[in-house]
Amino acid sequence: MDAPRVGIWITDRPLQGGGGAERRFARMVAHLRARENPPPVRLILTERLFRELVEEVSIPVPRDAVILVDEPVRSTSEGVWRMAFRRSGLLRGLCRDHRLDVVHLLAAPYFFFPFLLGKPRGLAVVFSLVAHPYLTQYEHLSWKAKLALHLYLRRADAVDSLYFGFADRFPRYADKSRTTPCAFTDYNRFVPADHREPWMVFSGRFDRAKNAGLFLEAVQRIAGSMREGGWKAFLLGGGHEEPALRDYLHRFHLDDIVEMKAVPDTSPILARASIVLSLQERENYPSQSLLEAMASGNAVIATDVGDTRRLVQPDRGMLLDRQTPEALSDALLDLMRDPERRAEMGRRARAFVVEHHTVQRAADHLLEVWKLAAARRRGGRL
Repeated sequence: MDAPRVGIWITDRPLQGGGGAERRFARMVAHLRARENPPPVRLILTERLFRELVEEVSIPVPRDAVILVDEPVRSTSEGVWRMAFRRSGLLRGLCRDHRLDVVHLLAAPYFFFPFLLGKPRGLAVVFSLVAHPYLTQYEHLSWKAKLALHLYLRRADAVDSLYFGFADRFPRYADKSRTTPCAFTDYNRFVPADHREPWMVFSGRFDRAKNAGLFLEAVQRIAGSMREGGWKAFLLGGGHEEPALRDYLHRFHLDDIVEMKAVPDTSPILARASIVLSLQERENYPSQSLLEAMASGNAVIATDVGDTRRLVQPDRGMLLDRQTPEALSDALLDLMRDPERRAEMGRRARAFVVEHHTVQRAADHLLEVWKLAAARRRGGRL
């Protein structure tokens, strides 16, 4: 069967401090387009996001591999339902004009429900489950969120889950779901520097689930040791918790050892850092920030939650079993005082992800998912 024409809709949110799914799929399309016989796969995104991915994050996505959306995808002045109808109409027109066989959606469930209720004839839909709360916190979702999620799962022709356990949580959709076999990043860009600095790094969106506040509380406990050893902490990102985090910095006089800023490309800092933290409350897998830190040869400290152990094991990182400032500060002090252990962890971490988390495996997986969706839409079999 010929490769289907695929359009992947990715969001238009800024990448600073996040955008893991956007970076992952942009790298995927760049890889597929570099193959000898590239499949007809394109990203659907805004001009602003395209420039940010290419110019600031240096992902070599060719312009003929994108479908540009002229108008802003997101508007803060309109309600959820009005935005959903507008986005759905826009997407329906793009699918028609570019003769797509498959449209791949990464957006939150509310955004395209009108499109799903009136899917164009002959068009297959793939839904990527890229937000782990739909699995780990399903019982706590509102009835509206549950209804929207099941609409996506029911109307999709194939489901691409980043998380293991999808079939156990949603057995009625197991026959059309596939789990991404691995995460990946650009191992030529995220590489260790020849010399490392006494830096510890938190990179991610500043929201409660990411636990940036926990990192600052731990830093406050070991501030004296950090100053004595010349250590510096970086908080790289942005988000709604930023004002509270900055207030904490000023209140405890940490400005001299903590730098907070938003950067689209973390590779120069990760290359020279010594310790990187991934502190999510419920799931660190398959975090792009964590993978990039490991590829850069850092010693990582990660909360021992969800499927985190698929990336981090005691020989290539530290697993935090208690999400408390005391436990985290103790772990940081242990690594700060043991440069040989940090170096060995970093070497093992990079070797592991380079061998086991490749773009080739992930790309082959998605090609099969798209073929599955197209075949199911036609009522055929692979």
